[in-house]
Amino acid sequence: MPQYVEKYYAEFIEQPNKGLGLFPALYKISFRFPDFSGTPTKLQVYKDSPVKISKSTSDSSRLAFWHPLKADFKLRASNAFESREFYVRSDRDIQVVILKDTTATGFAYTSTVFAGWLLPADFSERYGKKPYPISVSASCGLSTLKDRPILDPDGKRLQGYVSKSTVIRTALYNSGLELPLITGVNLFERASLAAGQLINGKANPASDPLFTTQMQAEALVSDSGETLSCYDALKKVLEPMGVRLGQAEGKWFAIRADEITGEWDVWNQEAGKRLHTRTYTSSDLSAGPDINSDVSRDMLIDIYPNQTVRVKNEDPTLRLLGIKPGVKVVQQFGRYLNYLKNGDWASVDSTFLPTNWTRNNITADNSFRVGLGNEEDQYGMVLYGAGDEKANADTPSIRTRMIFEKGSLAYTQSYKRTLKCKFELHLIRAAKIVVLAYRDDSGNNDGGEYILQGGGTWKRAPSRAEMVGLLTYNANEAGTISFPGISSITLPMNALDRVRMLDIWVCVGEALDLPGGGPNLGTPGNRPFVKYYNVTLETEKDGVNLESSQVVITDSKRKLDATATLTLGDVPWPLPNDRIGSLFRAGSHEPTVDWNRGDAGDATGKPLTNWLAESLARQTMQPSEVIEVTLMGRLPYGLHTGLRFLDIGRSGSGQIPLQSTNLSVEFQSPGFGNYVLPGVYLPWIKVGMQVTIMDPSGANSGTYTVTSYSGLVKDPWFFTVDGTLTPGKSSGVAITDTSTIDDGLFTPYIFQQTRMDWDVRGCEIVTSASRVMDLDVEQLPMPKGYWADKDGNLIPLALDDNDQPVPPALKTTLSETEQFQRNLQGAGLKAKLGISSAIRGYTPIETGKAKLGADVFTNGIKVGSVIASLRRQISLMNP
Repeated sequence: MPQYVEKYYAEFIEQPNKGLGLFPALYKISFRFPDFSGTPTKLQVYKDSPVKISKSTSDSSRLAFWHPLKADFKLRASNAFESREFYVRSDRDIQVVILKDTTATGFAYTSTVFAGWLLPADFSERYGKKPYPISVSASCGLSTLKDRPILDPDGKRLQGYVSKSTVIRTALYNSGLELPLITGVNLFERASLAAGQLINGKANPASDPLFTTQMQAEALVSDSGETLSCYDALKKVLEPMGVRLGQAEGKWFAIRADEITGEWDVWNQEAGKRLHTRTYTSSDLSAGPDINSDVSRDMLIDIYPNQTVRVKNEDPTLRLLGIKPGVKVVQQFGRYLNYLKNGDWASVDSTFLPTNWTRNNITADNSFRVGLGNEEDQYGMVLYGAGDEKANADTPSIRTRMIFEKGSLAYTQSYKRTLKCKFELHLIRAAKIVVLAYRDDSGNNDGGEYILQGGGTWKRAPSRAEMVGLLTYNANEAGTISFPGISSITLPMNALDRVRMLDIWVCVGEALDLPGGGPNLGTPGNRPFVKYYNVTLETEKDGVNLESSQVVITDSKRKLDATATLTLGDVPWPLPNDRIGSLFRAGSHEPTVDWNRGDAGDATGKPLTNWLAESLARQTMQPSEVIEVTLMGRLPYGLHTGLRFLDIGRSGSGQIPLQSTNLSVEFQSPGFGNYVLPGVYLPWIKVGMQVTIMDPSGANSGTYTVTSYSGLVKDPWFFTVDGTLTPGKSSGVAITDTSTIDDGLFTPYIFQQTRMDWDVRGCEIVTSASRVMDLDVEQLPMPKGYWADKDGNLIPLALDDNDQPVPPALKTTLSETEQFQRNLQGAGLKAKLGISSAIRGYTPIETGKAKLGADVFTNGIKVGSVIASLRRQISLMNP
């Protein structure tokens, strides 16, 4: 990446409300250009215009994974078009960074508030009398990832098994911003909770589940062969765990939404409600978190009138969300994985021949890999020359052999396979692929060599004439002119079991015909060739048609649409590593099973679909509050700061109270009434109601009747009571409506932001936040699990004694005799067992063909000639 150096800058000073007691901070907006080497030029923020940082998407779920930001501000233009170069530049040419100096000296801009890019469409100025404002918008790096493929720093696709953290960091690398990544995910897979992995009975606090969990990089390629965008890749890896991704304080944060309350930090609970995190800074995107980077962060801020963050009295509202009848989380298994090694030509030897492949009757000069291996120039295997349709021992080709050991699933199971690739022709009629299978004999004389024919059929013991390749054309109807561009090959293979070896030949193409006859071999400067791309072999067990699993939580009979659809997670399946939707354990590459808290030990956990479904159900199937409010002050982690309102909560009995706690409640007794100033407006106070005041000092504890209250929502707000109060201030006071509250224990609610509009200059934040429905408020129906087949039919997902999913009975491939007997049983007939004579050298012959010297065929294969015949076949029946 180029070095971005400051070319322009503008400074402004914060203007917080004086009552907050905050020392104003100095800010700088830095405009950085690639490899600039001059002296920075100072600009000015226009008059008292706000500098705003806001979330640029409108989703309202606190469990949403995508939280991009944008910065909006105005600059003062002293001369017409003085900032013209800001909007004639292209994407990724101007970096915008907002820095903070809490000393207000201008010499210590050590804290980054925002980093992003100025896009051409985000700049405008008016034509008129100077000076005038220029409107500027900068987009957070996340906003640029929706149309960028997820490629490594060399511009290539990820390969093999990759950790989830590697996928996240690779995607963020493509944002163009070199920022640290901080993760807060403490839901551990079973392997990390085994006895040998625990420290003091708990999971290793330095171990990051995002690093110890892997996926096949093939899952980052679409079914059509296109590399997923960084956005789609992030969605794939973050959604199953309910992780929120965004930027704050010059860092990327990937935080599991449910952990903001601190209940998941099992290592530092004695220090309060915190979130346990790890940090990644290595330039090696596949590296784990930094050594000694695991720390507990307090990402909550207390909100109350005497705190540094307070509610501004501008019509704050607290409302309840509508209740949903249920939730449904669907885990899609995805397509089958590629079992063909190095068919993408990623690894080659010194002659540019792909490893695991061999050349056959073709030289290195006529068969070699080309391309850079990136998205714009993918690897291709070029084969020069032209031939015919035959598949002979001397067919010019590159070949690979797959060997399946006896006893392996690939050998014992009946598998359907599909070979796919793309190709490009030049002076060639058709591309050619040959597939040969070598099968063990099961006693039915069905072993031996098979060649793949059109439509997926196999031909056993093919004759010389039947040894032909499969041709795929990309030409006009006359078959004489090749179309330009890349075309696709898809070769289905019917199910076969007992396959010991599978040979795949990628061959030179079929020649075009010269006008006077004969093959067109081109000229020395214009030779015919075929270029093959990304050869894959997908494997599917015959008869298996399960496509997904589902977790449903509901008591309603209403049909539910999918609340969330996952494409990566735990695939409860007898062969979990044959689908791209599977997650794996790092090192062993065993499939992930279930997940639990860091202090759960060997206790059986739950699949990710269950954790997510239960979290969604807690949030949507019972009343949950949303607060819309303007806050005054600073949020240490911006949008990722959890909000703890000290005057909104619940009692220990579980009832939702109307109660206020304040760190400093003022009591007054001026002679004409006894005043209570709780420091916050309590809308539930009514004249004549009884309230209980619990004052830790003991001076004013007791039950009182409300006699009046202030009709204005202002600070300080008050109400009066009968009886006599002792004037003064007291901390930790609880004020309770005695008609609804039966105890004095009070727990403040924690809210998670879903919208943020932060006026940096004015030190105010307009926010919308949803209450975190934590574990101890769960009152939900039991989850129900289902399998779903290709037709959408649901099959109940039963559990074994260890609470693990039991796969449904799978279809098996029957022999012709077994199928015949089953058909008889289905028709109500009972098969009578019998045996036929098996005299060496004799075979039954069709009527009318028992002529001396006649050739005899069995299943299309010549087995001999007639030298004598019997009048009838002898049958011996069991007594």
